[in-house]
Amino acid sequence: MAVSGKIGQTSLEFLYTASFIVLLFSVMLLLYLQAQQEQESLSRAAEARLVCHRIAAQLSAIATAGDGAKAELVLPPSVGGRAYSAHVAADNRSITVSYEGGAEGCGSFTSNIESGGSKKFQISQRATISNIGGKVVVE
Repeated sequence: MAVSGKIGQTSLEFLYTASFIVLLFSVMLLLYLQAQQEQESLSRAAEARLVCHRIAAQLSAIATAGDGAKAELVLPPSVGGRAYSAHVAADNRSITVSYEGGAEGCGSFTSNIESGGSKKFQISQRATISNIGGKVVVE
């Protein structure tokens, strides 16, 4: 009888230990998945910020280059593998890149920007930027 009681005790200790290990790995897995989601979110935000600064730099370069300057702006097809949109508000000197899950903004050095006569517009993935009479025109 004493021998069978010790076997039962050993089985319970093994189950407790196995349960604790499973619980520990479950917590570690949850922490890993949460960190991965945060990393993806930060990565998308960084990509959107880069797109925003690329637009601002190109607008500034054409504005400072003077009358007759012209360049083509080519933006990446996605931010973090997802679609996005880029908007310019010339009166506020702001550029906003919106994507699924957030938006990033940056400033523009000039407010003399327009597209189709409007100072608030969306920039497509491929745009031509020109300086016409000191005014930056996005087509």
